[in-house]
Amino acid sequence: MSPENVSVEIGRRLRARRKSLGLTLAEVATTCGVSLQLIQKYETAASVISVPMLLRVGRSLGVRTSYFFEGLED
Repeated sequence: MSPENVSVEIGRRLRARRKSLGLTLAEVATTCGVSLQLIQKYETAASVISVPMLLRVGRSLGVRTSYFFEGLED
């Protein structure tokens, strides 16, 4: 899987988890200490999410970082 496709998949999983918890972009952004627009960019893969931010997002969504990578090809 290409790095671009990994970013797309991480964004898809971020959005799916956020929606399953009934959270808004603003709520996740506030918890992570970033703007709503940045979370939106992560979800659409317009911006690549860094590892420290992935940790923050995972915590705010109640998942381990591995959640975003499970089942992806090496």
